[in-house]
Amino acid sequence: MRVGTGTSGSSGNIEITAGGLHAETAPDDGGAATGGSVILTSGSAAFGESGPITLATADGGENDGSASFVDSGGISLATGTAPVGAGGAIDINVGTGFSGPGGSVCLTAGDALNSAYSGGDIILDAGLSEAVGGSVELTSGWGATTSGTILLQTNNASSTGRSGSISLTTGTACGSSGSISLKSGDATAAQAGQILMSVGLSSSGAGAAMSLAAGSSSVSDGGDLALLSGASAAQSGGASIITADGGATSGDSGSLTIASGEANAGSSGAVTISSGLASDGAAGAITFSVGTATSGNGADLTMTAGATDDGSSAGGTVLITAGAATGLAGVGGDVQISSGEGTTSAGTLSIGSGDSTAGTSGALTLSTGASLSASSGSISLTTGASSTGASGNIAVSSGAYPVSVHRDRCFFRAIRIWESESASDPGLSSLFLRLKYFPHGLLSSWCFLPSFRPLLFPTCL
Repeated sequence: MRVGTGTSGSSGNIEITAGGLHAETAPDDGGAATGGSVILTSGSAAFGESGPITLATADGGENDGSASFVDSGGISLATGTAPVGAGGAIDINVGTGFSGPGGSVCLTAGDALNSAYSGGDIILDAGLSEAVGGSVELTSGWGATTSGTILLQTNNASSTGRSGSISLTTGTACGSSGSISLKSGDATAAQAGQILMSVGLSSSGAGAAMSLAAGSSSVSDGGDLALLSGASAAQSGGASIITADGGATSGDSGSLTIASGEANAGSSGAVTISSGLASDGAAGAITFSVGTATSGNGADLTMTAGATDDGSSAGGTVLITAGAATGLAGVGGDVQISSGEGTTSAGTLSIGSGDSTAGTSGALTLSTGASLSASSGSISLTTGASSTGASGNIAVSSGAYPVSVHRDRCFFRAIRIWESESASDPGLSSLFLRLKYFPHGLLSSWCFLPSFRPLLFPTCL
């Protein structure tokens, strides 16, 4: 069947239409009446391949200057509209192969050889609905050993171009927008598949960033961002590891910042670092440590409570508390603060309160806790032993007073030392102190001090 060639205007058409059914009444059996079908089938071969079917439009002609573009013809494959039923489906199926691989289905958009234009698009749109729109499902083939792979990627770019982007988003909604779920399948008898998210290597310039941002809200709380390692029913849970190594031969490793966001009209969020509860074992430890430096000074570890600009409020408190032991024979945890060891000299341990510009500086209290049924804890101030020299001194002194302000006056800058009375040992214990009045050299002697009597000595300026 062929239409002859025309020399002007449009060429003739070939129209194949099956017979229509225009019954005046519905079938007696209540079934639906059906129009005629159009069947296009290639020929079979007893000992060879069946014939192919080629559905193609002819090439476009040359441009004679009367039109801007001369396109090739399109192919439209569509089913008809159903006013009182469902629209007909379009099925594209490849036949089953009993030997050799299964046949492929290829959808390829057209190329554009003109650099001013883009290549053709492939658009897959599911059907609209007044209720729930249609779904788009992309599923690889089943396999007895391994199911097929789904590869979603953009093509490589030229040496001076940029590869295309991939955008995976859900649509905008007046209600709740749709979720995105990225999940590997369950493995009933082996290990589940990994999920790897990585940014490509940059041959020049800084490495590209990877951002994980929870949703914002204009009327309520922002969304949470949770990073959870996997749970285990039989063994330990997985570890959450965040690292950023430096270069193999040079370069700093990346920084790790854990911070809550700023608040313009309220309190900023808290940062909580805690190990999980252990119902039948020891809870996990929390370790803060700075890496070792092979050259230069070791890096600092700084813990600073929050400052406040409010003139009537106090700055934040730094609390370091060891764990409690609530059992009948339990012993509370220790708090150990030590300076670093050194070959020539160990580090200094300094404990002091902050300065004050318009009031009293902070107090320093060193005390042991109360005991309900035994002796309270002792306080021991000792210097370390020395094998080749004198051991270190212990100095207890009150602060100096400006001499130029009160040169002729005498103030009691007192150091008070006493021992609490004990019901089991009411006897007096003694204490020896060496007192020195440095401003005028008034006193340099040893003093015997019995218990329960505070030591008060003036510092005359």
